[in-house]
Amino acid sequence: MVVTIDGKQYSEAVSVRTRKEALALLPAFVTQVQSGLYAAKKRAERANSQAPTFDAYVEEFLKNHTKMGADGDATRRAYRNSLDKVRSEIGDRCLADITGEMLQKCLRNLYTYGRKTAGCDRNRGLSIASMKLIYAALSVLFSKAVEQRIIANSPVPKFTKFKLGDEPTAVDRVRRTAMSASQIAALIQVCDKDNQLRLWIEIMTATAARPGEALALRWCDVDISNRVMRIRHSVKRSDIHGQGRLGATKTRGSVRDVPIGTSLAASFERERTSQEAASRRISGLPENIPSVRPLLHPQDCIFTADLVDHGKVPRSLSGMSSRFKTACRKAGLPAGTTPHQLRHSAITAMIAGSATRRGISLIDAARLAGHSDPGTTGKVYAHALEANLRRGADLADDLIARTTVGEAERG
Repeated sequence: MVVTIDGKQYSEAVSVRTRKEALALLPAFVTQVQSGLYAAKKRAERANSQAPTFDAYVEEFLKNHTKMGADGDATRRAYRNSLDKVRSEIGDRCLADITGEMLQKCLRNLYTYGRKTAGCDRNRGLSIASMKLIYAALSVLFSKAVEQRIIANSPVPKFTKFKLGDEPTAVDRVRRTAMSASQIAALIQVCDKDNQLRLWIEIMTATAARPGEALALRWCDVDISNRVMRIRHSVKRSDIHGQGRLGATKTRGSVRDVPIGTSLAASFERERTSQEAASRRISGLPENIPSVRPLLHPQDCIFTADLVDHGKVPRSLSGMSSRFKTACRKAGLPAGTTPHQLRHSAITAMIAGSATRRGISLIDAARLAGHSDPGTTGKVYAHALEANLRRGADLADDLIARTTVGEAERG
C-alpha cells in the first residue's frame, strides 16, 4: 500500500486478499501519516532493530559504565553476579522488547527457584536481600540504556510491584535483629585466646563501624589518649588468600571520626602492647631494653594478615567472618548471625538509650554510622526510635499535667 502526501511517498505492507480490501484500509493509513503516528512507528522500528540484546548490553554496561579502579572491582562483581541470574531468563531478548511484566515474571521465578541447590531450610528461592541487589542492578542498567537513548523508557517498575512476598526469610530476620547484651557478652567470652577476633567484635559493637571499616584500621587511625577512632578505609577483597587490601569506604560520608569509650580504648592498648611484645620476640630484642625505633609503625594495620612483612596488609574479611561464624556457633547464637548485626546493635542502642541514659538524636546517630542522609538511619532503625518517641510524649504530657492537677484540686 503506497500513498503520496505533499510530494512524499509513504508505504506500508499489508496482508489482504483483494484490491478492494486494500482500498478499505487506505483512509486509516492516510490518517496515521498525517497525525505523525506513522513516523513514530518507523522510528521505534529502527530503534528496536539497532538495540542490542540484554546479554550484549550487560557486557557493554559492565565494561564501560561501572566504577573503574581497584575499588570498582567489587562493584563490577556484584553487578555481574546479580545480572547473570537474570540473563538465564531474558538474555536473548532485545533490550527494547523487555517489559515490566517480563521482568516481574523473571524476578518471581528467581525468588522461588533462584538457587541451584536448596538451602538448609529446603528452600530454593533467593532471599529478599538478594532480590533487592538484583533489582538495583537492573535499575542502574536500564537507566543507563535510557541515557544512551537505546530505549525510550526504563521498564523496571517499583520494587513493591514485584509482589515477592511480605514475609522475610529466617536469615533476613536475623540479619535485621539487634543482638542483646547477653548475646554479645557470650560471643566475646568464647573468643578465648583469639584476641584479634575479640577486638574486631568490640570495635563494631562499641562504634557501629562496618565490618570492613573495623578491619581496615591502622595504628595511626586510633588516638587512644584522646579516645578517637578515625575511619578512612575499608577492607576489600584481594587475590591472595588470607589477605585483604585497603580500599575506599562505602560512601564519602562514611569517612568520619568516632569517639571511643574507656573500655574500647583499654582493648586497643592491650592489643598494642601484645603486638609490641610479639615484635620484640621476632626481632630478638630483650624486654628490659627500650627500642630506638618504634616497634609498631603508624601505618601498620591493627589486624595484620599472617606472614606479611611490616604489617601493611590487612586480614581478609572472609577469613575473619569465618572465625566469627565459628565463635557464634560456640556461643549458641542463631544460625545466620553476621558481623554486621553488631553494627546494627550499636546503632539501636545509641538511639534507644536505656533506663538511665537518654538516646542520641537521629542526626548524631547518622554521623556515627557514616550515613550521608539521616533519613536512611530513621528508616532502618525506626524500631529504636520508639523509646525516644514515648519519652517525648511524656515530656509534652508534663505541660498539661500541672493544669490537670490544679483543676482536680479546685474541684
